[in-house]
Amino acid sequence: MKNRILISMLLFLFAVNAQLNAASFTKNDKIIEAAFGLGIYDISTYQKSKNIRENDKAAAWVYPFSFEYGIANRLALGLGYKYSNFILGNEDSLNTNRKVKGNDLVFKPTLHLIKRKRINVYVGALAGLSWFNFQVNDNLQSYAKGDGTLLALILGTRFYFSKNIGLSLHYTFNNYKFVDLTLANNLGNTDKLDLTLKRGNVGLGLVFKFN
Repeated sequence: MKNRILISMLLFLFAVNAQLNAASFTKNDKIIEAAFGLGIYDISTYQKSKNIRENDKAAAWVYPFSFEYGIANRLALGLGYKYSNFILGNEDSLNTNRKVKGNDLVFKPTLHLIKRKRINVYVGALAGLSWFNFQVNDNLQSYAKGDGTLLALILGTRFYFSKNIGLSLHYTFNNYKFVDLTLANNLGNTDKLDLTLKRGNVGLGLVFKFN
C-alpha cells in the first residue's frame, strides 16, 4: 500500500514538474497568427522621365497573417501575408477618392530564443514579393501600380494564457523596393517610377498553437 502511495506521489510530482517546464515552442508545433498594427515608413521616389527624386514619409494600417511549422526545437519555417492600407496625409484631404493599398506574400523563418511555458521570444526574417497600388478615382483615373520585393527582420514575443491560445507583440523592420512602377491615366500618359519604403511597423496579434 505504501509503495502504491509513493509511486502515485512520484507520478504526480513528475506530471507537475513537466507542466511547469513545458516549453511554449517545440518541434512539430503549428502556429497561426493574425495581427494588426501601424507601419511608419521613409519613402524615396524617382520619376524617370523628369529625373526627379523626392523623399517623404508615410503611414499605413497593416494586417499581417502567418502560419509557422516547427521543424526543430528552436526553428520554424512559415509563410506570411500582409495587407496594408495607407493613411493619406493632409495634402490628400480634399480628395477622398484616393486609395493606396499594398499586399505582401513572404517566406518566414523564425528562431525561438526563449520558450518558457507562457512566454516565447523569437527573431525572424521575411522575404518575398509585394504589390503596390495607388489609385485616384477621378476623371483621369490616374494610378501607380506594380510589384517589387520585401526584405524584413522581425522581433516578437508571444504570451500564452492557455496551452493553445495567446497574444503576440512584434516589431518588423521593412525594406521595400519597387522598380518601374507604372504611372498612367486614361489620356494615355505613362511614365515609370522607382519607389522604396524603409523603417518598421509594430503590431498586436492573436496566436493559435497546435501540436
